[in-house]
This record gives sequence, C-alpha cells and structure tokens, in this order.
Amino acid sequence: MLFLGAASVIHALHHEQDIWKMGNLKGKMPITFWTFAIGTLALCGVPPLSGFYSKDSIIAAASPWAEHGSIGLFLIAAFVAVLTTFYMGRLFFVAFLGKAKSESADHAHESPAVMTYPLVFLAILSVLAGVIGIDSIYGHFFGHAHETAGFPNNLLEPFGHAPLAAFIGLAAVGIGSIGAFMFYYNAASDKFTTMFKGLSKAMSNRFYFDELYEKLIAVSQEALARLADAIDRWIIAGLLVRG
Repeated sequence: MLFLGAASVIHALHHEQDIWKMGNLKGKMPITFWTFAIGTLALCGVPPLSGFYSKDSIIAAASPWAEHGSIGLFLIAAFVAVLTTFYMGRLFFVAFLGKAKSESADHAHESPAVMTYPLVFLAILSVLAGVIGIDSIYGHFFGHAHETAGFPNNLLEPFGHAPLAAFIGLAAVGIGSIGAFMFYYNAASDKFTTMFKGLSKAMSNRFYFDELYEKLIAVSQEALARLADAIDRWIIAGLLVRG
C-alpha cells in the first residue's frame, strides 16, 4: 500500500520524487493522504494495525528468552523499530504536511480512482488485520499455527504471548515519533544533515555497503572467476586439448 501510495504522489506531482519538493499534500490528495497515514502507522507498528502484530512477532523471536534469540538480535530489532518510525515520520511530515515546497506540489491533485481504490482496499485490510487474527492466518503457512478465540483475544494476543516485546515495540514507536516530530514537523530543510554531518553522509552513501561489496567481490568472486578462466584456458583447453 505504501509503494502504491508513493506512486500516487509521484503521479500527481508529474514524476517528482524528491520529498523536499513536496509538502501540503494533505488537502490536495485526501485519499492518498489518509491511506498513506494508515500505512505509515501500520509499518511503524501502532496497534491494532497490521504492522503491530508482525513487528511484535519479529521482536519476540529475536528476544533472549526465545529459542533462537539473543540480546544482540533483540537490540538490533528494537533499534530498527525506532529507525523505521523515525524515517517514516520524516517521509510523512515532509511530503504531506507543512507548506508546498514546489510548484508541482502547489498544483497537485488526487490520483484517479484506478489508483485510489486499491489504496482504500489495502488500508481496510491493514486496519482489520488485528481483528481477524492475522497471526493465526499466516501461521498456517509456516506450520506453527495457533488458534485464538474472538476478536478481543486477537487484538491483545501479542501482550499475552510476549508482553515485553509488545511494550518494547510501542516504546520504539514513541521514541521514533518524537525524534521525527522534532526534526521534520514543518521543516523547510533537513536539520539532521546539518546537525549530524558525518552520520548523514554515511547514511546517504548507504554506509558504504556498495563499496564494501565491490571490494569483497573483487577479492573473492572475481578472483575465483579469473582462476577458473586461467585453468580452463591454459590447462584444459591449452595443455590437455590442444597439447
């Protein structure tokens, strides 16, 4: 739903994809705005929306008291939950609220029904996921289904199954939301980049994973490929066949 919502915004703004050239889309694109808001809250893990239950399952599985969990995995899961809320808050505040930051944003309009109807349909599913007990539904596909009785039990199941994980998830939402609000509510530019220049540069370069990956490939896969080529060219084809 969030990807389709992003496409709706890009379509309305004539293929603009820079969120710092958006803003004030709430009144101009109400369907996209409200469905994107629901999707954002769901992804952040706000109950009773769908993401709360999936995020709770991940944090609970990573926790030290789980079968394959550990304190390291638990801390990573909690940090990622905070980070998710922070960057989704950034996106939502900058793109949909505040002042229009470009002419295309100022003249934006709602997308056609062929784009908004799927958003509404998926938003309804995101809202109802907790009510219908989505855990017991997708659990059947992984061989660890557990039945719950009635919608109150479905809604509160994470608090009974792994209460600490559920409350950690809620705390992550609160911390990430406060951070996003402080940095990006009604912001005309990215304050984060000026306050944390080194970290911002590393993040914009994806923590240099692409460069690291390229170096690793050069000394592993590329080296093995050259070795295999030399053996094939000089030993198999050269010495054994032509020799």
